[in-house]
Amino acid sequence: MENGKDILESLKAKGNPYGVPGGYFDSLKERLSKIPSAEGVPSITQETETRETPSVTLWQKIKPLVAIAAAFLIMVTAGTALLRKATPSSSEHDEIIANYTYVAPYTDPYAIYDEESSDENAPTDEDLIEYLISTGVSTEHIEYIANNEK
Repeated sequence: MENGKDILESLKAKGNPYGVPGGYFDSLKERLSKIPSAEGVPSITQETETRETPSVTLWQKIKPLVAIAAAFLIMVTAGTALLRKATPSSSEHDEIIANYTYVAPYTDPYAIYDEESSDENAPTDEDLIEYLISTGVSTEHIEYIANNEK
């Protein structure tokens, strides 16, 4: 804490570092008299009264609106083109769906009993047994489920 007091005292001892050059205010009046007077210069109010307001054309009024509409049209066009390129065509979509239809009986067991489904697509008992074996379900678990469903 004493170091802080020492610094403060040393700054006070040096005095004010800011000052006005000697004789500055003595020659101020002379320097101001060298500035030309503003008698011949028109005032701001006189300039605005004599100045004509420019006429605004219809194109200048609607130009921002046309620019916004053009930008919106460009964005919609680019978005539509991007979406058409990114989404598969209907034939590709049908092929993708056809590749995953065999999963439906396992992911949605009630699809087996759907009235609209044909019997040729319904899994057989052998298919179900093969599925249960491939998933690693224990025989005790199968027996437990079979006994609880009755």
